[in-house]
This record gives sequence, C-alpha cells and structure tokens, in this order.
Amino acid sequence: MDTQQEISLLEKEVGSLLFTEAEIKAKVEELGRTITQDFKHIATTEKPLIIVGVLKGVLIFLADLMRELDLPVELYFVDVSSGGNQVGGRRYSELSTRMGEAIQDRHVLFVEDIVDEGLTLSYITRMLWQKNPTSVSVCTLLSKEAKRIMDIDIRYIGFHIDPVYVIGYGLDYKEQFRNLRYISVLKADEE
Repeated sequence: MDTQQEISLLEKEVGSLLFTEAEIKAKVEELGRTITQDFKHIATTEKPLIIVGVLKGVLIFLADLMRELDLPVELYFVDVSSGGNQVGGRRYSELSTRMGEAIQDRHVLFVEDIVDEGLTLSYITRMLWQKNPTSVSVCTLLSKEAKRIMDIDIRYIGFHIDPVYVIGYGLDYKEQFRNLRYISVLKADEE
C-alpha cells in the first residue's frame, strides 16, 4: 500500500478541517518572526536560546518553528506519558542533569503543540524554574482556554480553538494521525 492510500484510509476518521497546511505554515512563520525579534539581542552563540519540547506531539511544530528562528538555539526534550507516578493523569520524566546545567542562567522557550487544562505546562514550567533559568517563555501552537484550569502565562499562541479533540500536524489519537499536514477535529468527537 502506498503512502497516498494510507493517508486516504486515515482521512476516513477525520472530521471538520480547522487549519490548512498553508494556514499552519503562515502561523509558524509569524511565530518564528516574533520570537526572533524578542530574543535577537539576548540569544548568542555563547548562550543560545534553550528550546524545550514535550515528546511526541510537538515534534513537527517544533521542527518547523526552529527553522523559522534566526537565532542560535539549543534543543532538549522531556517525555510525558499516562499512568504511573502522576499529576493530573500524566506521568512526567525528570529533567536530565545535562539539561538542568544548560538551563541555569539562560533564557528558555518551552514549546507545546496544544495546551488544554494547563496541568502539563504548569508542572514542566515549575520544573524548569527549579533549574534557575533567567527566563521561561511559553509558545503553543493551539490553546483551548475553555478547558483551562491552571492560571498560566503563554507568551506565544498560534491559534485559539474550541474544546474539541484535534488531530494532525503532530497531534494524535491513539498514536495515529500525526502525519496529516493539516489540523482537523477527530470525527468521533463530532458525532
């Protein structure tokens, strides 16, 4: 089965289109210009902007966003999974020792694919602040304010969306749909 057939099979589960590939690209470019402007006099080759992302959903957005930054950057990831030693239904990995050393006295940009309740974001930004950075700024592609239960500051927001389950552009449902080039509502969430 070729890739086009596989994507066609996936698209049977896709509901309403929220953002096209072109709309996402334009928004990522806009975010990249804004972040570059904000950090251009701060980030240097000796002290690059530290970028931290949560695996796996942020991968596509983060890769595209980094290519739009005209800045020296250093990249790290944290992992979040369900179950186990948890906060709000999610289990968090600890920041690596190497990342902790890199963050101290540095500017950090934490990048998320989507912020719902804000539990993950709140927990991870608290972990980052424990490593004594100069600043921590947050960038998210999608923000669902209607579901927010944590009071959090998000400096860069791509799109505001309603509280629906979305897929595509890195966002998944049961580990599928990440490869779609656009963002849609999951069909099952519309029914």
